[in-house]
Formats: sequence, structure tokens, C-alpha cells
Amino acid sequence: MYTTGNTARGTRNIECIKFLSKAGFVYGDNVPVIRKSEMHLIRAEANYHLGNVGAALTELNDFKELRGLDAVTLTGEAVLEEILLERFKEFAFEGHRFFDLKRYGRGLVKTYLGPNNNVPFDDFRIIPQIPQREVDGNPNLNQNRGY
Repeated sequence: MYTTGNTARGTRNIECIKFLSKAGFVYGDNVPVIRKSEMHLIRAEANYHLGNVGAALTELNDFKELRGLDAVTLTGEAVLEEILLERFKEFAFEGHRFFDLKRYGRGLVKTYLGPNNNVPFDDFRIIPQIPQREVDGNPNLNQNRGY
């Protein structure tokens, strides 16, 4: 899913080609909007939160079977962690991970940058700065904390 890319920007970069189009550029055609795999994982996660851990595990194992993976026998919160791990792998490079972490109040772990580069959930950098012209133009609007 990676290539060394081209030198159009002056240097050769590593680029993700997960959704390379027939014309040779990313997202040129057949752009995924929602996939069956997402429906399986959403249903598994919803069942977990509804207290139907058995149904969540069954859905998760059905999903794993479609990918040729072995079924798991988990209980409790380990089921949710496995669902989130499968979401992490299935939707790599699609922008889902940030929202999964936000939804569960977890920070961004960036171990590849070193031990001091993790961004905690309550860090001001998680929420972007509101453009100052918008804050100035609306007296009911406050700038996000930290900016």
C-alpha cells in the first residue's frame, strides 16, 4: 500500500496508494463512501455498548472469518478493544482512527515520534483554532482553549 512516490514536490516521498485510481492518482475513481466491513464493525460496537457482548463477539468473529482470520474468544472490555483494533487495521489511511480515539476519550499515541510526542485527549491541540475573524464577528463565540 506504499510506494516511494514521485519527485513532483522536489523530493521522493513515501506515499499511500490504498485507493490508487486506474489513471494512477489517488482517489481518482471508485472512492469508498461506506463499506460492508464498516457496517459489520459498527454493529459489533453497537452491540457491545447495548450490553449484547455475545452478539458483538459473534459479529466480530464473522468479520474476521470474511478475512480468513481466526475467531477470538474474549469477554468484557477485551471485546471492545478487539473491535477497535480491527477498525484500526481495516480503515488504515482513511481518517477513521482520529474519530475513534475522540469518541472514546483517548489521546493520540505517536510513539514513532518519541515518548514525549503523545497528545492527550484533553490537550488543546485536539480541537483546532477557530479563525479569528469568526470569533471577532460573533460575540457569542469564544475561541477554543489554548489559542
